[in-house]
Amino acid sequence: MRKKNPEHFRLLEEFIDSYILTHDRSPSQREIAAGTGMSAANVCRYLSFMRKEGMIDYDGTRNYTTHRQEKMNSDTVVLPLLGCIACGTPIMAEENIEEYVRLPASWIGRGEHFLLRTEGRSMIDIGIDDGDLVIVRKQEHADDGQVIVALIEDEKATLKRYFHDDEKRMIRLHPENEEMEDIYVDENKLRIQGVAIKLLKDIV
Repeated sequence: MRKKNPEHFRLLEEFIDSYILTHDRSPSQREIAAGTGMSAANVCRYLSFMRKEGMIDYDGTRNYTTHRQEKMNSDTVVLPLLGCIACGTPIMAEENIEEYVRLPASWIGRGEHFLLRTEGRSMIDIGIDDGDLVIVRKQEHADDGQVIVALIEDEKATLKRYFHDDEKRMIRLHPENEEMEDIYVDENKLRIQGVAIKLLKDIV
């Protein structure tokens, strides 16, 4: 068997890893050849050898997976990023999803989660600014003091701190902005969509 160039193994693995991270899918052999500068015949021979030697996995269609990618997949999760939520639609409706974002699994914990792009200045006193991303654990209940995503009358979604006002028998949604007043909502007209657990933001 003709001697293989170790640099080609490294080049192929790095290109496949980079391509999957960027496009969220495996590259075709033609795309690998174009991206690495190797000939299509060479790419085919090297990938075949790497599969036989267990250096990469191949699912029989066109999907290649390196060992580095397998570890990355096991250590990360993909969350839907919700932008401006359309009125009257379920919060996870496809039209509300801007894109999907891969994050470290250690940031998330158990349960179903999503990312929410914030709008406005109602939570600036706890560092949540317009355009920040908030990781939200999807659930339909909350404890007093937690920051929740609330859907009011199935139309307006908002991020506020949650309190149950037993005296008024209403839900008090507290904006973390001293210039804004609390919002009182009949508990039958509010649905909790999730609880905020982590904030992602730009430094500048």
